[in-house]
Amino acid sequence: MTVCSKCDAPAVITLRYAGTSLCRKHFLRFFDERAKHELTRQGRIPDGRLAVALSGGKDSVSLLHFLAGATKDNPKIELVAVTVDEGIAGYRASSLAICERVTKGLGVPWHLAKTQDLAGYSIDDYAAGTAGPKADGKERPACGACGVFRRLGMNKLARELGCSAIATGHNLDDQAQTILMNHLKGDLDRAARLAPHTEEDAVRHPGLVPRLMPFRHIPEKEVLLYAVLNGLPLHDEAECPYAARSHRFFLRDMLVQLEEQNPGTRHALVRGQDRLKPILAAALPRIAVSSCPDCGEPTSGARCIACSLRSDGTGLRGRA
Repeated sequence: MTVCSKCDAPAVITLRYAGTSLCRKHFLRFFDERAKHELTRQGRIPDGRLAVALSGGKDSVSLLHFLAGATKDNPKIELVAVTVDEGIAGYRASSLAICERVTKGLGVPWHLAKTQDLAGYSIDDYAAGTAGPKADGKERPACGACGVFRRLGMNKLARELGCSAIATGHNLDDQAQTILMNHLKGDLDRAARLAPHTEEDAVRHPGLVPRLMPFRHIPEKEVLLYAVLNGLPLHDEAECPYAARSHRFFLRDMLVQLEEQNPGTRHALVRGQDRLKPILAAALPRIAVSSCPDCGEPTSGARCIACSLRSDGTGLRGRA
């Protein structure tokens, strides 16, 4: 039996990248310390209303649980949960039930937007090729359109609710995958804008509610353990049915193998991105951000991506 490196209690996890084993008490303490340190590094939680992106998955449920505990004695901070229902049959309904359960249990107001209202179609219809631009009845990857409208829905809800920031449950694996995707695509502009956002980012991108990511240095496996040890509800469907069609799915498996061979690979990718981001932001031409003429959302182009993906080609102005 493996024992905790800090006491004689049985270990619940061994962290190869840190060369340590931890019991339940010391793991939960280590988890909270890292998340709080990351929030401090990102500028702390701003006073006022904070939106928590809640999907019903382990990451977002753990995030809401953590933030509820971290802010319970601070009357200057009010949490609200925001969710986007993408319209994925057999997957989203059960997670929405979890969202309702955890928000009621914590006394956190819950607000919901639907991709059907934002886009004019569900992600199921888009993936089947029966709705959206260039619909030809053939199956196609859904993650691009899904991500666009999920981000749009969260941003609209958070802005309309008067939130000063949106906290998301992105973990170390998510962040490392995104960084690797940007590098493989040579997308330096996106690498320079990658969340979490600074105060300067908020000034440069008016209309975009800044993102906070308390878990971005915590591996996915540890977020799952945090949820289990705290008795949080877990989504029965472990993965979106469209995930296997995405480029991220392939990179995820590749990073798992790299981490097995070289523990600390994910941390190194994120640390490198943190050092690179201000250099890229200073070196690259500043992207002008304006309001989309169709919907009013912030965009760096003549028209935002969401409006170009709408089913009828019209904007979102005046829609839910």
